[in-house]
Amino acid sequence: MADKRWKDRERRWWADAAIYPSGHQIRTETDAVYFVQLIETDIYKIGKSSTVNQRLMTIEQSIPVGDIKIVAVRFFPRRSGEYGYKPNHLLEKRLHDIYKNQRVKGEWFRFDDDTVNKVKRQMQEFDPINYPFGDQWSSTYSIYPKEILGLLSVKGFIDFFYDMLPKFDNHIAAYEATERVYEQHYGVRRYSDYSTFTVAKSRYFNDGGMV
Repeated sequence: MADKRWKDRERRWWADAAIYPSGHQIRTETDAVYFVQLIETDIYKIGKSSTVNQRLMTIEQSIPVGDIKIVAVRFFPRRSGEYGYKPNHLLEKRLHDIYKNQRVKGEWFRFDDDTVNKVKRQMQEFDPINYPFGDQWSSTYSIYPKEILGLLSVKGFIDFFYDMLPKFDNHIAAYEATERVYEQHYGVRRYSDYSTFTVAKSRYFNDGGMV
């Protein structure tokens, strides 16, 4: 009987949930950010977990009245070395920061329908590989202010490029990511293309790193 109640509750939670990435098989034992609603209210919770169903059970047992339903879940593969950080931790923190003025308490927020759709879109569009380069954050955050300022020097640009390199498959992709950060903050590209950058980088090292 307990198993049936559990299955019924699980089906109710997931009935109308948006799953990201689209078409991703529901896996409750993987890193995720969840977005749930206290049913028939404008109160929502944004949290992270690596065991979503267990976390939902804890939430439902902790609320004094009512039930919850999942609005959206963003799953990430549990391979921390792939990104160099835990993307579900970062996404949760960014959403909490963006909507801090709508916070009711802790991880609970009061949202209207437009904001709910915005949160869903940000969860869907969050790119763990190219972060912090996604447009969804550019108008809200000044990412890595010291490093951004450092991009104005040849050394700073090169250092940022090498910081990005482990996140990408090749040098060109890391270079383009660095250029996107530069352009996002300064309105123009630093170098016209990768070849021009490699010439500048070679000159920098040949000159003993004095430029």
